[in-house]
Amino acid sequence: MRGLIAVIEILMTFGVVACIASLVSARGRRLGDVFAGTLVVRERVPVGQAGFVPPPPPWLSGRFAGLDLSAVPDALWLAVRQYLTRMGQLDPQVAWSMAGRLAADLADRTGTPVPPGVPPAAYLAAVLQERQVREARRAFGPAQAGSGGPVPGAGGTAGSPGAYGPPAHPAAAAAVAPDVRPVVPPGAGAGVPPVAGAGGEQASPPQDGPGGRPSTGFAPPA
Repeated sequence: MRGLIAVIEILMTFGVVACIASLVSARGRRLGDVFAGTLVVRERVPVGQAGFVPPPPPWLSGRFAGLDLSAVPDALWLAVRQYLTRMGQLDPQVAWSMAGRLAADLADRTGTPVPPGVPPAAYLAAVLQERQVREARRAFGPAQAGSGGPVPGAGGTAGSPGAYGPPAHPAAAAAVAPDVRPVVPPGAGAGVPPVAGAGGEQASPPQDGPGGRPSTGFAPPA
């Protein structure tokens, strides 16, 4: 009914009759709405804040500058963005599994596998940031887009090393945190005097970590 009357009040009269009817009607209805019994419903809804996408760890910012993102569909970008905005609300095991599947799909589209030792969620955040940097560079130019450097996380938590870490499971944490030992040449520490601290006291050497390994000062992801 609305379509039939639209032929008369919109097509044949170039929309003049429809505009006059809408202005006269208290509810903004045209003749087609009157005969069809339809009306426009306006509802006030609260404006929700857009989901915050946590930035990647600083050591991953700019690492995927040479990645080919032309074959990644928009649906996959949307899925990655929705996951990153809601991963804190998911069960750790479920979030880790979803991140692995999305990272595998993204790696297949780009033709480059996920770097070893990089958590899947951190990989997704870093590649998404690279895409945003490229879009900003195309829209505003290199000067306004910025260099895509590390962005601190909100409240000091989103950008922390453990924000994208694996679930809190000892076996998973041991698999992600490799046994890294600093390489010290023979005799490198001989004859080196101790360094005095800020208050004049002698600074103690680094203590050994768990299992007799030297402490590096960085804890593995939770």
